[in-house]
Amino acid sequence: MIYLSVVLLVSCFSYCMDTEQITPWRNTFDQINNPEWKHYTETQDIWTQIQHNPCITLTKKDHTSLVHGKGPTLAVHGWGSSQDALRFYRRINNNTCIPGDVISFNFPDASRWIAHTIWCGMPFSKSSFAGDPDIVTLLSVLKTLCLLDSLPEVIYPHSRGAATALKAMAILNKPHETDKPLLETVHISDEMRLKIVNACKVFYVLNPIGRFDHAFQQQVQTKLALLYCIAPSWVDNIIAPWFKQQLPRITQYNPNKYKDPLDYVKQLKKIPADIWLHFEKNDEDVSNKDDCSFVQELLEVIPTTNLYISCTDNGGHNAYGTLINNIIHNMNKRAGVSYLCDEKYHTEEISTMINDAHIQAVYNDNCVTALTTSPSQHLDYFSKKYSVEKKYMHQNIIFSIIVAVILMSTFTSMS
Repeated sequence: MIYLSVVLLVSCFSYCMDTEQITPWRNTFDQINNPEWKHYTETQDIWTQIQHNPCITLTKKDHTSLVHGKGPTLAVHGWGSSQDALRFYRRINNNTCIPGDVISFNFPDASRWIAHTIWCGMPFSKSSFAGDPDIVTLLSVLKTLCLLDSLPEVIYPHSRGAATALKAMAILNKPHETDKPLLETVHISDEMRLKIVNACKVFYVLNPIGRFDHAFQQQVQTKLALLYCIAPSWVDNIIAPWFKQQLPRITQYNPNKYKDPLDYVKQLKKIPADIWLHFEKNDEDVSNKDDCSFVQELLEVIPTTNLYISCTDNGGHNAYGTLINNIIHNMNKRAGVSYLCDEKYHTEEISTMINDAHIQAVYNDNCVTALTTSPSQHLDYFSKKYSVEKKYMHQNIIFSIIVAVILMSTFTSMS
């Protein structure tokens, strides 16, 4: 009996030691709110300077079929969402969607939720739509994680989050002179920025904003769908420009200062991470006008061996998980980061899908000299082959009906 107890005790101790070895960031991350941590004052000062506490959170996940990598995943939420939002919260807590431990945070305009279910609004006035306030927030998060020895091996951003992450990684990888004030704001040295960049093994870029004007135009067309059907030129030439003029007055958006995400792509040259760029057709949130431009720009700086491009028609802007949930485990395993070892995620079919995400090109001295398949042909081919279902959300239709009723009521009362 005594012998059995000793064996059990040793086994438990060994398990704990193994867990600590494969997830060392868990112990170091817990220091973040400890006033005795040597970098506590430094991080608090940065958040005071940027006037925002990002509420960095670590979601710890274990499973019998889960293989941990050497670092966590950083999930970056989109506009109108937050780490408490129902859809995002479910994703970061589900190993099927994002395997392993996940670090999340809030942008300044993060939405508020009760029990991850009831939406309670958002501080719209703090929105910058992947502008400097968003970039500085993400840079402050990455610096904090660096100081905690908890740098992410995987970056998993969506929509506005994808646009912000792309800008931040580009600035860290090859900063221009105009970018250096952002790095200085959060006191990121050259040594630290390279450490952050080199830690990332897989960079998912999911339904990103390409050009803000195109995304904004799409949003107006979607939200005023009924009116757009009746008078499209009126919506495009009068209403949309008027709304855009108001944005700098009611938000942090600055059209004269902020560059579009596409303008940062060239700064990703020679970044060591594998990049998976995904689009959903019929994207009524950020539009699909810039999809081919994104592909073309990335091909000029990222070798095809490190670039994966997918496109599906599975239900619009938030349907990316239909494809990504299937490939993420196989993709992560190839990169040596966290994944589920369940056989259904490592089939020949999924391996073929990942290989099909490579666009065919001819290189000379690491530069594209010719494409055997054009970006539009590649996106169409992938979409036709791998789109599986269409579950389009109807909230935009409902919203447009409400707007139409309000406008009709207003005109009726005026007459």
